Amino acid sequence: MALGLAPVVARSAAASGVLEALGNRGLGPVLDELQDSVVLLLGNFSGGNLDRLLRIQAELERRRLYPVIFDFERPPSSDYGETVRLLAGLSGFVIADMSDPRSVVMELQLIVPDLAVPVVPLMSGHDMPVALFADLLGKYDWVLPPMRYRDLKDLVARLDDDVVLPAQRKRAELRERKRTAAMGQASGPLRHS
Repeated sequence: MALGLAPVVARSAAASGVLEALGNRGLGPVLDELQDSVVLLLGNFSGGNLDRLLRIQAELERRRLYPVIFDFERPPSSDYGETVRLLAGLSGFVIADMSDPRSVVMELQLIVPDLAVPVVPLMSGHDMPVALFADLLGKYDWVLPPMRYRDLKDLVARLDDDVVLPAQRKRAELRERKRTAAMGQASGPLRHS
């Protein structure tokens, strides 16, 4: 066999599983399953902020969710912004720790205008929202009001009622809104150009 005629494709176990699922059921159900369980965690990793994100990650895992902290090397096939948008699009919701929002506001600017995915901002009681974030909060209804907490213990105690449940309710609302819009487009009159 000549070189180049039989390309070798190496796939990880995860990629093989996704391809198998796609082959058996189609993309829609696979995306729904991912979005039912994946949560993107955004935040600044300096100081004690990473410790807070890791604690949130552990608490979400205990709730059978799959939180992703974007602290890994981006794939060579996409830039930073593309990677953040891809992860957000696969997530059921995003938790944005606004404690020291250097890059978080930029990441939200990449996500929020184009992806209707619920975003739950976290702010300690004394933090004030930065102007760019306030613009997003007022313009897009999938950016939920900031969840203000006193300390990590308070945040963990209120995680279900004030973060996870509101995000899941907003996701269900957005899903219904999209379904209704799609049905309206499908049943509308055909237009010829």
